[in-house]
Amino acid sequence: MKSCLFVGEEIKIYENTDVKAYTAWIISEGFNYKLLPDRILITNRMNNKVTYDHDKFSKLLRRKLEYFDMSRADLAEELGIHEDNVFRWVIGRTMPSKSHMKEIMEILDISEGDLAKCKI
Repeated sequence: MKSCLFVGEEIKIYENTDVKAYTAWIISEGFNYKLLPDRILITNRMNNKVTYDHDKFSKLLRRKLEYFDMSRADLAEELGIHEDNVFRWVIGRTMPSKSHMKEIMEILDISEGDLAKCKI
């Protein structure tokens, strides 16, 4: 099985796929799913936290970095974190923590409205 899941991801079901094991794992990772005839669709997180579309957020982040002529290293320095974290946000692999998100919004002048467009 994979090491991480994303909302909207699909897991192909083959003849030898252990569907029960996959669905148990999906639940243990905190996701809901929809079982379709040939695949399992990851639908959303089980908790009440706001879920963002990683791709939409990464596009917004890249656009804002370009607008402010900032590099990933510049943003990482402002946040006091390693550049690899920013790289993962920029490519849409992960999302910033809530505290980093607030700082990013201030640094890059991202409005609540801009961020709301990234919600799932």
